Amino acid sequence: MSTLHSLKHRQSLLRTMVPVFGVLAIGLFLTTMAWLFESRSVKDNNQILFDKITDNIEEDTIEVMQRHVQALRGGAGFFHASETITPQAWTQYVTDLDFAADFPGIQGMSLNRYLRGQGEKSDFLREIQSLGLDDFTVKPAGVRDIYVPVVYLDPATVMNRRAVGFDIYSEPNRRAAVNLAIDTGRAAMTAKIILVQENPETNVATQNGVLLIQPVFDLTMPTATADERRTAVQGFIVAAFRMGDLMNYVLQAGDKDEDGLISVRLYDASTPTPEALLFENSTAIPAAFGSTRTFDLYGRSWTLKTSAPATFNRMGSTQSPFIVAIAGILLSLMMTAFAWQQVQRARDSELAAIKTHENNLHVKSLMHEVNHRSKNLLSVVRAIARLTSKSDTKDFLTHFSQRIEALSASQDLLVRSAWKGTQMRDLVSSQLAHFDDVVGARVFAHGPDVQLQAAAAQTIGMALHELATNAGKYGALSNQDGRVTISWQICNADDGAQLRISWIESGGPTVSPDITPGFGSVVTGRMAEHGLQGTAQTVYAPTGLEWHYACLAKAAQEPRPDPITAT
Repeated sequence: MSTLHSLKHRQSLLRTMVPVFGVLAIGLFLTTMAWLFESRSVKDNNQILFDKITDNIEEDTIEVMQRHVQALRGGAGFFHASETITPQAWTQYVTDLDFAADFPGIQGMSLNRYLRGQGEKSDFLREIQSLGLDDFTVKPAGVRDIYVPVVYLDPATVMNRRAVGFDIYSEPNRRAAVNLAIDTGRAAMTAKIILVQENPETNVATQNGVLLIQPVFDLTMPTATADERRTAVQGFIVAAFRMGDLMNYVLQAGDKDEDGLISVRLYDASTPTPEALLFENSTAIPAAFGSTRTFDLYGRSWTLKTSAPATFNRMGSTQSPFIVAIAGILLSLMMTAFAWQQVQRARDSELAAIKTHENNLHVKSLMHEVNHRSKNLLSVVRAIARLTSKSDTKDFLTHFSQRIEALSASQDLLVRSAWKGTQMRDLVSSQLAHFDDVVGARVFAHGPDVQLQAAAAQTIGMALHELATNAGKYGALSNQDGRVTISWQICNADDGAQLRISWIESGGPTVSPDITPGFGSVVTGRMAEHGLQGTAQTVYAPTGLEWHYACLAKAAQEPRPDPITAT
């Protein structure tokens, strides 16, 4: 008989443990889901912000180049308006453009002439020497069908003086851009080149470069077709760019990479290759974020590649997934303990009354209730974690712990009452426990017996905690004279009986509305209103802060059981 009794006892214990482990499994499953969702949400939001930064880099690069084309077109207009352009006039024109302020990133702007054969070249040299440039020569030497030498180049820096006289038509990449500018009648850009201005013998690092070329035509001649434009072309206005200088300006303008984590590579090709690399600002790093953009610019296809490591973060605190996980585990354990307590009660009832059917129904109902409450609690904790991290980044853990303790105080009351609600006066006492020494002297609470249901206890408890914390830091309880009065009552209204709660401070420092409302304002405002579909009003009166809250009594009170009729 003893063996049979022991077997039945173990079977009964096993049946008891199944729902407890079920509650633990549900809690841990929901915690895992919340952690995965929060982690993914943080990464997705950072990816959106990373893509926005890449958009800004692309847009600013295009905008800077378009701005320089406008300067080149202005140079073309200056060419047409002048019968003879002297070195002094060109220098003054470029100086008036104010490159440093309005056209950053440019190395210099030049006037180039288009000379057909040796005859035009000789005539041009005599013309330029008559203007006082006796030492001007076309480089490199040699006989060619077409010459496009740099005549004037400003600003007249040491680097720029090395390029004066250089025939850009003598080099294939530059020649291709010159021909494209003539054929289209619009500005054209060279492929990746090394500027003549660069001097490897100096200590200045050599940069990749490009030329932006604007054609100038004889206005008295037709230019409708490519052949006509080849006949009418007189010269070019050319801008030279060192890509390092240009892109560093683009990256430094605006809010692009304030933490220095974004790696940028720009290629002179639609398919990135090492040979086509125009610019890079860092070496390769393990990339958690990345983006590739290709865009056309004055006859060239450029590809912009950006990347950033996992430490790239524009979402503020990244502790929220960790906090959600820890809070979820703690809540799962707490709800498991609660489930164990309830299952033990059900087991005792089963052994005492032998009501197996009723107890099974009770356990099933409990499982659904625990599942529902776990989801609600995890949602509340997740909201607290997210909102606290946005408003109180520096003291995040302190404020988060205080708010979890306030929520826990409400939970303790509900657990002690077996989730059958709690008295309003007990809820007030629990949230003002840390002011126990002044309760009755400076803190007064009064009102009728009101049995609050679980959701109402959580909502009102969180609001009272925030009000008490604010009063202790800045309000009536931050000095020696202030008073706080908490009152509640059930009042009749047009839409039914209402629960009305008032928090009134007096004797404290002068109060004023927050310029940037934090999480406390959210709890006493939107969260309180949303939780019970009520209305919340905060008044910054001269005598002290006042908070008034109203909701339907049936939404806040625990329903009374129907009376049992004797038969």
